[in-house]
Amino acid sequence: MYPVVGTPFDRVVPKGGDILSGYFVPEGTVVGISGWVTQRDKGVFGDDADSFRPERWLDVDEKRFREMDRSMLAFGQGTRGCVGKHVAMMAITKTVGQIVREYDMEWAAPGDEWEETCHQHVRQTGVIMRLKRREK
Repeated sequence: MYPVVGTPFDRVVPKGGDILSGYFVPEGTVVGISGWVTQRDKGVFGDDADSFRPERWLDVDEKRFREMDRSMLAFGQGTRGCVGKHVAMMAITKTVGQIVREYDMEWAAPGDEWEETCHQHVRQTGVIMRLKRREK
């Protein structure tokens, strides 16, 4: 899963400053974190963090699972997280489930790699699938 917005979620350090990861940051400083970067952290997701491998979520202990979950910023986090996250996840689950149930799928160009680019928004290219409706 990729964050829609690849640029950092900016915030301004409040009056009096704050300590982030052991460093004092003065008030008024603009800080941010990028989902594009955190979701590719090899220390969290493993050496293949850049690879599409959804099963990575199935073969980890609870501590690693929580760490990976905290690093997923597709919907933001905390008080400014997406209020529609649960509705979106429900819609994604239903849609993907229906597609898998009703269609046979194969890569339309099996030798091609897909690529992601990140500017303001994350964009994927080369993900071309052939779908054939299953007979009932």
